[in-house]
Amino acid sequence: MGVIAQMSAAIAHEVLNPLTSIFGFIQLLKENKHLSDEYIEVIYSEIDRINLVLSEMLLCAKPEVVSFKRIDLTQTIGNVFTLISSEANMKSIQLSLQPSPHPIWVYGEENRLKQVFINIFKNAIEAMETGGKIEVILDEQNDFVSIFVKDHGPGIPKEILGMIGQPIYTSKEKGQDLG
Repeated sequence: MGVIAQMSAAIAHEVLNPLTSIFGFIQLLKENKHLSDEYIEVIYSEIDRINLVLSEMLLCAKPEVVSFKRIDLTQTIGNVFTLISSEANMKSIQLSLQPSPHPIWVYGEENRLKQVFINIFKNAIEAMETGGKIEVILDEQNDFVSIFVKDHGPGIPKEILGMIGQPIYTSKEKGQDLG
């Protein structure tokens, strides 16, 4: 019940913030009796934010049939590196994949795995101010796969380290808290 209460409070917070902005801008529009393009854009942006939060909630609530298939993990991570390479290049960050000498096959849902890796690598990119390296090492031993991700960021502060695993927690100013 505590987790549900915490999630409800965080979701309400995420929805109420943009609603407050929308309400304020509509009041300004009413008082000024004209439609400012800037105000309209802010309202649309905040409505999009509400839509995103509610869409994330629906994804969490909607039972989904997941189809696991055999996936080459090295290729999947390589594809994700291709997706994020321009963002890494803009911050002078090198991407390094040290694959196993042979393909590493896992069973899973490829798009979900890609999203996990995108989130991890983007967090690493955001953690590094400028320059550095993200290294990924794949290893397979005795039917177990290990994925090691190392970046040159400052690390997680001790006061936040204890929050890892807590639902609806983010240290990012614009984080959605629903990842």
